[in-house]
Amino acid sequence: MVIKTTLSKDLFIRLSILRHIQRPTFYVYALLAAGLTVYTYTQGRPIVFLFMGWIPLGLYLFLGVISAIRASRMKDAPYFLPTEYNVTDDGVVISSARGESNLEWKHFEGWREMVSTYVLVLEGDAILAIPQASVPPHKRDEFKDLLRKNIDEREK
Repeated sequence: MVIKTTLSKDLFIRLSILRHIQRPTFYVYALLAAGLTVYTYTQGRPIVFLFMGWIPLGLYLFLGVISAIRASRMKDAPYFLPTEYNVTDDGVVISSARGESNLEWKHFEGWREMVSTYVLVLEGDAILAIPQASVPPHKRDEFKDLLRKNIDEREK
């Protein structure tokens, strides 16, 4: 199955921010902020204790948003080039103006649907993002079956 697509800047930013808050670091900061909030209110401590948890969390989120926006402004970034994904039983062949790559299914750790995109997770946490709108509606079930068969069932 051949899928021709281009990743929009808006979709890139949304995916980047979502992946940023799915990292374990986010949960550490969020638990710290929640724990200090509970401690401050249940023990009657000064409000300054809240800042010790919420400032690092806010800074982490702020830096994630800034990083996503900065990356979206790179005009020559390969993820914004028109790309062709040839998805077969052997793997995924990716072609763009920058060249061609052939990824076998063994290089994929998982996949999921998020932000109107099929996100294929590679080893090392890199991703391939294929907008759902780029897959014709009558081919979506076939595409998902390929992913299930070659990624999900392989892991079992």
